[in-house]
Amino acid sequence: MKLLEFVALYGFILAPVGAIIVFEHFFAKRMGIIANYAAQSGVQVNLAVLLAWGISFALFYYISWSQDIFLSFLTLPAWLSCGVLFLIFSKYFNKK
Repeated sequence: MKLLEFVALYGFILAPVGAIIVFEHFFAKRMGIIANYAAQSGVQVNLAVLLAWGISFALFYYISWSQDIFLSFLTLPAWLSCGVLFLIFSKYFNKK
């Protein structure tokens, strides 16, 4: 693995985490979801975060691998899909 590929993979792994932070900050109150759900409810893992990140990562990594697209080109779509999936899963899984 060359340096550019490593940096692309590293950014691709971290970008959806930033999406969750941004989407929670700007849309939690509007969507009626609980901000910082894991800390407030006392659970160890927020399932909405884990699923949103995992699905987004797996889908766009597979697209990159199967279509031979450089991973950095898919970082923005992965970021957006992770944020939207986070809001959907939070609405469904994170109950008061």
